[in-house]
Amino acid sequence: MTQQKREGRLRLANSRSTSGPDLLDAAQDVLEPLGLALVLCSLDSDSYPLSIVADEHADDLRRLAQELGFTLTVY
Repeated sequence: MTQQKREGRLRLANSRSTSGPDLLDAAQDVLEPLGLALVLCSLDSDSYPLSIVADEHADDLRRLAQELGFTLTVY
């Protein structure tokens, strides 16, 4: 966010009592008003890297991921 000159910190309500997919949905709820999207890269392995991207680029990234042979889930 610093590189994009966006101020602020992301705060998740009740994050201590939330886990798994619910936490990912809660994170996206915080990111969406900022024009950001949470994406999960499924690389067909035991690692599942998360990233935050500009919302307007999410569909392009999904297409690129498919071309490279992996799945990108946009929350």
